[in-house]
Amino acid sequence: MDSDGLAAGRETDALVATLVMEWWHEATSDTWTSKWTLECWGASLGVDGGFWPLPAFSTDPTAAEQIVEKLRADGWSFRLDQDGTSRCARFFRQTPGGADQVSYASADSVPLAICRAALRTAAS
Repeated sequence: MDSDGLAAGRETDALVATLVMEWWHEATSDTWTSKWTLECWGASLGVDGGFWPLPAFSTDPTAAEQIVEKLRADGWSFRLDQDGTSRCARFFRQTPGGADQVSYASADSVPLAICRAALRTAAS
């Protein structure tokens, strides 16, 4: 996935929830709404199996840390660097065949850089 053009916001948060966190969506009313704050997300596999509002992954550093924790649990290592004014997030791991797999992205903020790089892991 080409995540370089993704802006911080609820649409990026929803992509991360679905593709990276592997959560599923359930609307809280009978009609579909584009207001993410009125919707809840649930983990398909989880200890509590509960529901919660969609986290602001792309703007909140604490929410973005959930992404890092999830991918680490999936066998990815994580590194964060700074290149001038850009923050660079990198997830990497070695495949069973011994090849290196790297997902890298940069952004003006740490949470957005993490989201962009994480979405690339989901596409690999």
